[in-house]
Amino acid sequence: MKIPELRDALQGRSADDLRLITVELYRRIPKKIIEEKNLDHLIQDPQEYLAASKRPKPVELPDVEYLASEVEQFVSDALQQYYFAPNSFIHKSERPKWRFHVKRFHRELMSLMADPEARVEVSRLLDELFELMCYAEEVILFSSQEPFESIGIPKDSFFRDVIRAQRAAAADHRWIRQAVETLLRNARPFGGRLIRQLVAELTTNPLREEGLRTVVEVFKDRPTPRARTRKAEPRHQTEHLAELALRICLAMKEYDRGIAFYLKHNAAYNDEVAVYILLSILREHHLPDLWLREYEAAIRSGVPLRDGLRREYKAMKAENQ
Repeated sequence: MKIPELRDALQGRSADDLRLITVELYRRIPKKIIEEKNLDHLIQDPQEYLAASKRPKPVELPDVEYLASEVEQFVSDALQQYYFAPNSFIHKSERPKWRFHVKRFHRELMSLMADPEARVEVSRLLDELFELMCYAEEVILFSSQEPFESIGIPKDSFFRDVIRAQRAAAADHRWIRQAVETLLRNARPFGGRLIRQLVAELTTNPLREEGLRTVVEVFKDRPTPRARTRKAEPRHQTEHLAELALRICLAMKEYDRGIAFYLKHNAAYNDEVAVYILLSILREHHLPDLWLREYEAAIRSGVPLRDGLRREYKAMKAENQ
């Protein structure tokens, strides 16, 4: 019998009949269902029972300590290649499921951001997961060397979540230093997307100024890079810092300040590469006058620029005439 039919059948029944039907139905309902559905509450206060059923149920957050133990065990197993190579710890049928573990960890950690007391731990665990995924791009840990694509979360989006967790967990601007250090550890060798994501999180000029101060501090704390050599270990990181400072200055429309900082600190293994990257960023920001100025300055300095830049220069000059 459908609900409308039930209503029709009960229509016009006496109070005694309705009591009899209710008692007989109650007898036939298993005790487990009565307890799960709280049917005693329905009988005692029907209107309140229906109103309560329509209220949104409170979200039950994961247990942060248990989740932390899961994440740390997963990271440890992954670093030992238990999700890739034959071993007696992770069954063969379970190894391809690594991506589902990461997606769940990410989802549950983001939900825990609603708990202020869990934010420091959430920040640490998200950073640990992000670093693992970045490491898996270079070293075979899983069946795929495109881990971010496998979990369906773009690398820059994951990094954004890491930054926001760091910001929520910090009492002051220390999150900027944490975000810069996370960037440097994981943006190798090409970090443009991550750099742009970090700059996007610096949403006000005071935050951008703090970002620049942080870049300067990190430069001071780093070993001096051996410029002009591909073997200098900190070279890529130094280039990322220089590009980060440039992009922050461009966001504040302090163009000359950013360009001067970039050219002073960029440790590219030759001047042509440094100028090429600079011109690419100026093109991205639609700054043709500055593009032309820096191109001409490089030519005067004797930098041997590639043919593509020369053709672009001629085309831009032709347009301006």
